[in-house]
Amino acid sequence: TVIGADLGRKHDFSAFIPMNSARQAMAVYRSQEDWPLQRKQLATLSMMHGFARLIVDSAGVGDPFVQELRAAGLQVQGVNTASTEKRVIIDHLALAFENNTIGIPDDQTLIEELEAYTYEVLPSGQTRYSAPEGGFDDTVIALALATWGQRGSVGMYAAAQAGSTYMGTSGGGSYMHAGRTNSTWPL
Repeated sequence: TVIGADLGRKHDFSAFIPMNSARQAMAVYRSQEDWPLQRKQLATLSMMHGFARLIVDSAGVGDPFVQELRAAGLQVQGVNTASTEKRVIIDHLALAFENNTIGIPDDQTLIEELEAYTYEVLPSGQTRYSAPEGGFDDTVIALALATWGQRGSVGMYAAAQAGSTYMGTSGGGSYMHAGRTNSTWPL
């Protein structure tokens, strides 16, 4: 098991998503607590899942957060989502959905954020990924980080989790499509 963690606090949320080696996201946790309490929540979640490795957004406040978790003896991989690494993990998540090798819980916030997530090709040719203005992408990033953390696991065709009927926006189809042509894609 790994846990993807996107960090936020006052104007944003932190999201923590544990994912097993079969690439099934098991739950979605969100928090706006103070940083010391969030570190404790994440450490507790790691322990509950057999000292799961943490894949944490290390952009901004994430770098000292990652260092403190490591100092506490936890296995932590920092991923800087303010760099080109974000494109890599989002593309990896898109591929997992396209290949049906990921399962997600029937969590309303996660589903809404996935469906609203957008990309924009900038004049420089770079791609910017984000939630729509005024929206959040915390669970999308946490899911992408968890999926990235399981990239070495043997992929399987994911079945819907018990209680979940959500397998995409087109009757079990992919959230993202090869040959994307517009600037928004439902994940």
